[in-house]
Amino acid sequence: MTCKITGLALVLLVLLPLFAEAQDDRLSEQDINRQALYIEANQHRILGNYAKAIKIFEDLLVEEASNPALNYELARTYESVDKLQAAIDQVRIAADLEPENQWYAVYLGDLYQKTGQDKQAAGVYENLADAHPESEDYYYKWAYFLVRANESAKALKVYEIMEKRFGMSEELTRRKHTLYLGIGDFKKAEKELVNLVEAFPQHIEYLHLLAGFYDQMQEEKKALEVYKNILQIDPGDTKAAIAVAREGTPGNDDVNYLRSLQAVFVKADVELDAKMVQLIPYIQKVADTGDQELAAAVLNLLQILDEVHPREAKVYAGTADTYYYSGDKEKAVTYYAKAIQEDESVYEIWEQYLISCLETGNMETLLDASESALDVFPNQAMIFYLNGLAYYNTGNATNAISSLEQALMMTGRNLPLRFKVYHLLGMAYQTIDRPKRSGNAYSKALELDPDAAEVLTDYSYLLALEGDDLAKAKEMAGRANEITPNNPQAQHTYGWVLYRLEKYKAARDWIGRAVEQLPEASIVLEHYGDVLYQLGESEAAISFWERASLNGGGSEFLERKIADGKLYE
Repeated sequence: MTCKITGLALVLLVLLPLFAEAQDDRLSEQDINRQALYIEANQHRILGNYAKAIKIFEDLLVEEASNPALNYELARTYESVDKLQAAIDQVRIAADLEPENQWYAVYLGDLYQKTGQDKQAAGVYENLADAHPESEDYYYKWAYFLVRANESAKALKVYEIMEKRFGMSEELTRRKHTLYLGIGDFKKAEKELVNLVEAFPQHIEYLHLLAGFYDQMQEEKKALEVYKNILQIDPGDTKAAIAVAREGTPGNDDVNYLRSLQAVFVKADVELDAKMVQLIPYIQKVADTGDQELAAAVLNLLQILDEVHPREAKVYAGTADTYYYSGDKEKAVTYYAKAIQEDESVYEIWEQYLISCLETGNMETLLDASESALDVFPNQAMIFYLNGLAYYNTGNATNAISSLEQALMMTGRNLPLRFKVYHLLGMAYQTIDRPKRSGNAYSKALELDPDAAEVLTDYSYLLALEGDDLAKAKEMAGRANEITPNNPQAQHTYGWVLYRLEKYKAARDWIGRAVEQLPEASIVLEHYGDVLYQLGESEAAISFWERASLNGGGSEFLERKIADGKLYE
């Protein structure tokens, strides 16, 4: 039959030794009262009534100052109200009164640690280790607090005592090795690992510790010898095989090193992740430098991985990244799609895939891919933005607005993305002839970046088309040209604002600059024709209208202008 001990029974068990001095079978009334108060104080402490518990414990200690258990319980209650120094003082009394009770000492050590008194904590555990020499834990804590107290030399002596008492162990060797590294004694740090390897010569993990240390110290020859020893024990060890493969690579040349890895990469029994770890720094280097020769070497190894470990998303993603950063974005699109087909759960791959579609002008692919991405990641603002961009560029401004409004709700503190969303919203609303909403979106974008030339250009063009606040339109278009001089879009917009202000000669100058840079832009050609017509150059105007018509696009009045030889607006 199982006996269940209640919380109250546990308190009573603690109580029994407190009043053991009552030798009579029957306790005195005073003893009974003290027991009742003790129980009441503990109940208050358990219930969180700390002030009442402290008052009762302090009253009991007036008559029983030498009672270690009462001092201990009062210390615990002080700790509960963050009176840590008072708790230390109280439990120190308990530990002095009953030095053989290690739990009082351990609690004192915990309080010293909590208050950052590391030297005092070290002293506590030194005494505990002396009293309980069989306990490794006390030695470890003694050394730990010495290290925290910046007494590494004393901590090393503690570890020496432990090694004589308990023998060599990986944990002890690691700690000694780390301390020697910390104080800059690299020879002794090396010796600790060498001793461990010599004691356990078949333990590959210890050999790797030593090889890693040599790598850290840039002692390549010593590291190589250790890796060779590892391969003698385990010829299939991936890290050692890769390290040895680098031997003989002239000057550690990146391309030659990658070529040397082919012998390891063709082995199916070498883990894929271990191989990819080797490639990641070089893919990053391609991203940083665009080095085509290095990219080719990386791609060669990735092709080997695709053959040895087929249909792995991480291989396809690595291949896509390498193509992307080396400039072949069309192939990057293909391989990002393959990676997603194998594993659609990685958001970063989706985003890079969509960006690659955008940068290669694959708007239909971007639209389809962003729709699929939203099925997997329905709460990502960037995907909604790219989806809206795809809709806008495929002629569906209404759907674009829907996606962009969703993106706005998710951008949070991503202000650069929020700016892009507002700008595109302005363009989309302008497309469906909602000028007020368009202007409001442009204004929000300019609040985030007042010097965004592209937004200043688009907003001023909107105002010019509407004929509203042409002074503001002129100011913004002028500012855009100051920020981005020789920008044909900004030049055309400024010229068109001047046209609406009936400053035709100045308009011809500005739109003429845009024509030189955009000789096939229909709207620019048409507007230049409009300016010429207003200046009385009808034949030249018709010529530019015809050029605009041949290039497609233009306003709804373009064909009437050509047919009738006069201006319509």
